[in-house]
Amino acid sequence: MGGLRQLVTQLIMTIYLSLNELHDLLSKPSLSGIPMLILGNKIDKPGALSKQDLTEQMGLKCINGRDVCCFMISCKNSINIDTVIDWLVKHSKWMN
Repeated sequence: MGGLRQLVTQLIMTIYLSLNELHDLLSKPSLSGIPMLILGNKIDKPGALSKQDLTEQMGLKCINGRDVCCFMISCKNSINIDTVIDWLVKHSKWMN
Protein backbone atom coordinates (compact mmCIF):
# COMPACT_ATOMS: atom_id res chain seq x y z
CA MET A 1 0.00 0.00 0.00
CA GLY A 2 2.93 2.34 0.71
CA GLY A 3 4.16 1.94 -2.88
CA LEU A 4 0.81 3.02 -4.29
CA ARG A 5 0.68 6.02 -1.97
CA GLN A 6 4.18 7.04 -3.07
CA LEU A 7 3.24 6.65 -6.75
CA VAL A 8 0.10 8.79 -6.33
CA THR A 9 2.06 11.44 -4.41
CA GLN A 10 4.71 11.51 -7.14
CA LEU A 11 2.05 11.83 -9.85
CA ILE A 12 0.36 14.72 -8.04
CA MET A 13 3.68 16.54 -7.62
CA THR A 14 4.59 15.99 -11.27
CA ILE A 15 1.26 17.40 -12.46
CA TYR A 16 1.51 20.34 -10.05
CA LEU A 17 5.03 21.23 -11.22
CA SER A 18 4.07 20.78 -14.88
CA LEU A 19 1.01 22.97 -14.45
CA ASN A 20 3.09 25.71 -12.82
CA GLU A 21 5.66 25.54 -15.62
CA LEU A 22 2.92 25.64 -18.25
CA HIS A 23 1.34 28.75 -16.76
CA ASP A 24 4.76 30.39 -16.48
CA LEU A 25 5.37 29.75 -20.21
CA LEU A 26 1.92 31.02 -21.16
CA SER A 27 2.56 34.30 -19.35
CA LYS A 28 5.65 35.16 -21.42
CA PRO A 29 4.75 37.71 -24.13
CA SER A 30 7.56 36.46 -26.36
CA LEU A 31 5.82 33.07 -26.61
CA SER A 32 2.38 34.47 -27.40
CA GLY A 33 0.62 32.62 -30.21
CA ILE A 34 3.31 29.96 -30.63
CA PRO A 35 1.84 26.46 -31.14
CA MET A 36 2.11 24.24 -28.08
CA LEU A 37 2.72 20.50 -27.97
CA ILE A 38 2.04 18.63 -24.73
CA LEU A 39 3.28 15.04 -24.44
CA GLY A 40 2.03 12.51 -21.93
CA ASN A 41 4.88 10.00 -21.79
CA LYS A 42 5.16 6.51 -20.30
CA ILE A 43 1.70 5.38 -21.37
CA ASP A 44 3.11 1.85 -21.37
CA LYS A 45 3.19 1.90 -17.56
CA PRO A 46 0.27 0.70 -15.43
CA GLY A 47 -1.77 3.58 -14.04
CA ALA A 48 -0.68 6.05 -16.72
CA LEU A 49 -2.98 9.03 -17.18
CA SER A 50 -5.37 9.00 -20.10
CA LYS A 51 -5.29 11.82 -22.63
CA GLN A 52 -8.60 13.10 -21.24
CA ASP A 53 -7.25 13.14 -17.67
CA LEU A 54 -4.06 14.91 -18.72
CA THR A 55 -6.00 17.47 -20.76
CA GLU A 56 -8.35 18.18 -17.84
CA GLN A 57 -5.69 18.28 -15.12
CA MET A 58 -3.45 20.60 -17.15
CA GLY A 59 -6.37 22.82 -18.18
CA LEU A 60 -5.45 22.53 -21.84
CA LYS A 61 -8.96 23.30 -23.12
CA CYS A 62 -8.78 26.70 -21.41
CA ILE A 63 -5.76 27.83 -23.43
CA ASN A 64 -6.75 30.30 -26.14
CA GLY A 65 -4.91 32.14 -28.87
CA ARG A 66 -2.65 29.30 -29.99
CA ASP A 67 -2.74 25.79 -31.41
CA VAL A 68 -2.54 23.32 -28.50
CA CYS A 69 -2.05 19.64 -29.18
CA CYS A 70 -1.69 16.76 -26.74
CA PHE A 71 -0.32 13.35 -27.66
CA MET A 72 0.08 10.35 -25.41
CA ILE A 73 3.36 8.59 -26.13
CA SER A 74 5.67 5.81 -25.07
CA CYS A 75 9.29 6.36 -26.02
CA LYS A 76 10.09 2.88 -24.77
CA ASN A 77 7.59 1.25 -27.14
CA SER A 78 7.77 3.93 -29.88
CA ILE A 79 4.05 4.69 -29.57
CA ASN A 80 2.97 7.89 -31.37
CA ILE A 81 6.56 9.08 -31.88
CA ASP A 82 5.92 9.33 -35.64
CA THR A 83 2.85 11.46 -34.97
CA VAL A 84 4.89 13.80 -32.77
CA ILE A 85 7.57 14.15 -35.45
CA ASP A 86 4.91 14.92 -38.06
CA TRP A 87 3.44 17.62 -35.79
CA LEU A 88 6.89 19.13 -35.19
CA VAL A 89 7.69 19.22 -38.91
CA LYS A 90 4.32 20.76 -39.73
CA HIS A 91 4.65 23.42 -37.04
CA SER A 92 8.31 24.16 -37.71
CA LYS A 93 7.06 25.77 -40.90
CA TRP A 94 5.07 28.15 -38.68
CA MET A 95 8.34 29.73 -37.57
CA ASN A 96 9.56 30.46 -41.14
